[in-house]
Amino acid sequence: TIMVSLEGLTKVVDPSQLTPDFEGSLDYDHEEWIEVRVAFEDFTSNGARILSRLEELQDLVSQRELPSDLDGSRRAMEEHASLKKKVTKAPVEELDTEGQRLLQRIQCGDKGRGDIQGLAPKVQALLDKLHATRQHLHQSWHMRKVKLDQCFQLRLFQQDAEK
Repeated sequence: TIMVSLEGLTKVVDPSQLTPDFEGSLDYDHEEWIEVRVAFEDFTSNGARILSRLEELQDLVSQRELPSDLDGSRRAMEEHASLKKKVTKAPVEELDTEGQRLLQRIQCGDKGRGDIQGLAPKVQALLDKLHATRQHLHQSWHMRKVKLDQCFQLRLFQQDAEK
């Protein structure tokens, strides 16, 4: 370890890499850095939680078995309708707004802060994944609804044919 005096620091380190506290020209606000970093951590935590919830709902929607009787078919359709409410309640739009604000804050900040600028692609990737997962979930829900409707019609036809 080498000890360098404050006066000699600019001989060892480029002044553009030092803050004004150390007689450099690097514009750095530690409070802002902490705020952005905490906002990023909160955003990614919320995003991971919502993504996990959407994936759980996807697993429920992806069930392959169809009911074998009319009553089971009615129940399955009711359960599937309640699942739609859970899908639409997922706060993806709120998280999208939070992510867009965070992206704007990152992009409007000091361009020289590579560590903070490097967060932007991660925020965008999480937003893209959330939107894609939700879109896939909506499509899967609709396809399952069509199958359940067809199953219900078949079970209704079978019941009428047995009479």
